[in-house]
Amino acid sequence: MIKRLSALSGLAIVAVVCNHAAGYGQIAMFLWAHRYRPVTSPNWELIGTVPHYIAIAIRQFGDFAVPAFLFISGFFVAYASRREVENNAWKINKIRITNLFVPYMLWSFVVIIIMAILGTTYSPLEYLGLFFSQGIEPSYYFIPLLIYLYLISPFLANLSKSRWKIVLIISAVLMISTAILMYLNLFQIESEIITVLVKITPGWSLPHWIFFFALGIVSGLHLEKFRQFIDQYRMAFFIATPLLFILTIVESDALMRNTLSYWGAHIGSFSYIFFSLCFILCFIAIKKVPFERNFSRLGSKTYGIYLIHLIVIMLSAKFVYHFLPWILAYQTLYQPFLISAGLGIPLLLMAIVNKSFMRPIYRFIFG
Repeated sequence: MIKRLSALSGLAIVAVVCNHAAGYGQIAMFLWAHRYRPVTSPNWELIGTVPHYIAIAIRQFGDFAVPAFLFISGFFVAYASRREVENNAWKINKIRITNLFVPYMLWSFVVIIIMAILGTTYSPLEYLGLFFSQGIEPSYYFIPLLIYLYLISPFLANLSKSRWKIVLIISAVLMISTAILMYLNLFQIESEIITVLVKITPGWSLPHWIFFFALGIVSGLHLEKFRQFIDQYRMAFFIATPLLFILTIVESDALMRNTLSYWGAHIGSFSYIFFSLCFILCFIAIKKVPFERNFSRLGSKTYGIYLIHLIVIMLSAKFVYHFLPWILAYQTLYQPFLISAGLGIPLLLMAIVNKSFMRPIYRFIFG
């Protein structure tokens, strides 16, 4: 199980990189169209074309990654809690949070410098608020989220030992409720109650994500029951996963057409939730995963790639925008370039540091 989850982590980080590369592919199609065509941006003429659907498919597939990371983190919380005395729970959490927080602080500072060079600055108080909420860089929201989940993990683990059904039900209700709020807000259905609830449950908050973390904890604490559940419904997961993946593409395309949002993939939608859940369970249920060892090796470098990849992709995209804009017209060149840079440069940096005099502080840089 541990090896399988390590492979899942490796696949998930590849999916994250592909997701963000495809996101910049959508930006090129709709917001940067004026750089390679005689049009005014934003321009939505490419909606409904093959590149449009390919970008959506890549992004929708990649969106299973954050739920997978949370499930894996929850599972290892349970794995540790079964082997350690209760008094050590907070010591273990302190190590986990430190290993997350220090590299997060370092790379957030790098992002602040890059943003300042590009002309975007905030007040110190605004930076502090971003740092502890959605992140200085939008994709960093996952890190404060995981830290907050680790802080409540001893309570969740203790409750899950005897009342795991209650834990799953409550966390599922929270997730579904925030999904409903997402739809109401997206289609501008206004009321004072909706406005307040949306404000207190932003996309990075615990109610949106706690279910996958709780599921990981419950699965790790009740491993035999979890394995029996996987075996019993294995075929259902195999059938449901591709069907739900198609549904995510259809829903994302429909939402994009109705809202004219280039982002396309709407995190928190029902299709997204159920596809992510089924994909995780399907991946665990598969008897043999192709390239499992390769994904497992990559899994050990997940956090470093996560911290660096979007900085690399953003700078690479801006380089193309300013100096090689003709590439923006060819997604078959543009996206592989971004994916290669997003994976290759972080891995290269980690390899260099690991073999240099900086090796003793490697974990403070990359986790």
